[in-house]
Amino acid sequence: MDGTGPVAVNGSVVYGYWTDRGGACRLRLGLDDWDRLGLHPGQRVRVGRGDQPPEEVLIAAADRHPPVVWLDLVPVARTNTTRAG
Repeated sequence: MDGTGPVAVNGSVVYGYWTDRGGACRLRLGLDDWDRLGLHPGQRVRVGRGDQPPEEVLIAAADRHPPVVWLDLVPVARTNTTRAG
C-alpha cells in the first residue's frame, strides 16, 4: 500500500509518503522532521501510517537527499514470552 498523509512517529505526527515493499516499508520524511525527532539508523520506533495502528519497526537505513530523507523500515520480530513449566 502506498500513501501520503500524517504519520505518527513515536507519538509525534509528521507528514510523509510511504510505500510497502514486501513486508518492509519505505518512508519519506522532511529532513527537518528527521532532525527534530532525533532519529537515526538502527533505532526502534513506533510508526503509524494513515488510519493503521502504530507498529514497532527498526530504521534499517536512512538515505538523506535534502530536503527529504528516505527511511527503510522493517518490522521488529515479536518474541514469545511463554515459558514452559
